Amino acid sequence: MSKDRLKNKSISGAQSSISVGVRYIFFGTPKFAAIILEKLIDAGMPPAALVCNPDRPVGRKQIITPPPVKQLIANSKLRIAI
Repeated sequence: MSKDRLKNKSISGAQSSISVGVRYIFFGTPKFAAIILEKLIDAGMPPAALVCNPDRPVGRKQIITPPPVKQLIANSKLRIAI
């Protein structure tokens, strides 16, 4: 089998597996990552799990605050492992 036929075969196989449904784990912490995660959720592709930094003290009073991506998931009604 030629290399071109192998390439075409693997590409068509990848497309069919994507149409079934993609399960992924989202890694991110800052506000920029929250924007990307929000767009993915709006597109109907919520993650299976989320990995982010732990809650940290913020500000002069050192109030423990979760990262933006964790806040986004907490405010949404999705059940995603954090």
